[in-house]
Amino acid sequence: MAPIDDAIRLATRQYGAIQIRQARALGVSGSVIDRMSRQGHWQLVHPGVHLVGCCLPPPDTQPDDGPPPLLLTRFSAALLAAGPHALVAAESAAHLWGLQGLPRWRWEDHVHVIVPPEKASRTIPQVAQHAWRVKPGEAAIRHGLPVTCPGRTLRDTVLHVDRACGVSLIDSALHQGLVDVGELEELEAANLNRRGSLRTRRWWGEADARAESTFETRVRLICTDGGLPPDELQHCFFTPGGVFVARVDLYWKERRLAIECDGRQPHGKPEVLANDRRRQNALAMLRPRIHLVRLTWEDLRRPDYILDCIRRIPFPPLPR
Repeated sequence: MAPIDDAIRLATRQYGAIQIRQARALGVSGSVIDRMSRQGHWQLVHPGVHLVGCCLPPPDTQPDDGPPPLLLTRFSAALLAAGPHALVAAESAAHLWGLQGLPRWRWEDHVHVIVPPEKASRTIPQVAQHAWRVKPGEAAIRHGLPVTCPGRTLRDTVLHVDRACGVSLIDSALHQGLVDVGELEELEAANLNRRGSLRTRRWWGEADARAESTFETRVRLICTDGGLPPDELQHCFFTPGGVFVARVDLYWKERRLAIECDGRQPHGKPEVLANDRRRQNALAMLRPRIHLVRLTWEDLRRPDYILDCIRRIPFPPLPR
């Protein structure tokens, strides 16, 4: 079997990336590597690391469940360039674990990796190397790639983001069961004396496992900061006979006010819009009346508007 076929199989297992030394060890000559590069079949992406074109997914591939395949390609290539002891870390690890809150991943973003201190001096374009100490149990395998565990990923990432993003990431990890509420105090304490830890200390206590999206988290924080925290998240309504009617994102019990956070996806789909309307009509028919406010992502730019929507709902009169 030709060495180039072995190299292609190895690149496929590595999400389309291969080291030159790996190819040479399989018997692929330097002249063949040069020819594949000249013809555009192999592309040098980092020093000593190529992408093999026939092993790469289409650029617009986006699975319903899991990270974009090209994200795995990008991370695999960065790990090969950084060395055998490197781990995907920080913001990159958060994307790999599927945590919500960060901006959408882009190919040109830096890949964050943790490397042993003696290996961190070599500059690798588009790879941010961190010589952080990793304790036993803080490393894991995700989608076949070495990565920091969810708790360590949160610890590293919150230090470099704003509050809304940081709390969203913690909410997401809790909601997915990647970390437990009982771990948060320990994670916060483990960041003591790290740069940025002081401003993030209260974020750990603001997290809520019931939040299902970063949109809900950001609305909750706006309401809390405005002195109008919701009483419940994911509140369920039932008819007097016990039949389930709907579940809402945020609920103020005394005002009988519910807020629904309509993100761009999946609420923009016709079938979801139709279901939303049915739920809204069912809530409107409940007695006493439920006030329903629907927010869009663009409303986050107007926090005063969100707070005004709550304040304008009067408390129902007390029964005589």
